[in-house]
Amino acid sequence: IYVWWEAFLACYAGFIFGHSLVFFIVRRTRARNGLFVDKYDKASAAEASLEDELLLPSARHSLVQGMMRKMRTSNPVLVVMLSCFTPGLPNGFIPHIAARTGITGRDFVLAVAASSWLQILCNCLAGPFLIRGDYTFMALSMIVQLIVTFLVAKNRDRLLEHLP
Repeated sequence: IYVWWEAFLACYAGFIFGHSLVFFIVRRTRARNGLFVDKYDKASAAEASLEDELLLPSARHSLVQGMMRKMRTSNPVLVVMLSCFTPGLPNGFIPHIAARTGITGRDFVLAVAASSWLQILCNCLAGPFLIRGDYTFMALSMIVQLIVTFLVAKNRDRLLEHLP
């Protein structure tokens, strides 16, 4: 329907807005119910872990549990960025998990904005190729995305110096 750059702008803006909206709704709902988790408070992290087991049976999936543990024990901004960089990772649960950590709303929005563009751009550029049945570009774009994810993860110590 759109040319690639129009599709990119629409998807990018919608992605950031949608993730931010979910993050702030979950954060507000949890705070209103007294369920906010501070990443530096070990007691509340243990309490939240028990709550995850009891209230969120879908969170028992190892990927989600691993991500929740990572966000609570390391820099949540970096975890959000790596999650948005990784192709093929269903990222709809990222704002739900991030809202349960000590990441600020501003840092969450900036992390999503700084890292989601590559995946969205590659997918928008791949559209014409997929319509023609040429899957080579999609495979190459996924390889590029995985390389970028690997490089970000490998250089995380340098990145952490610049992240909040």
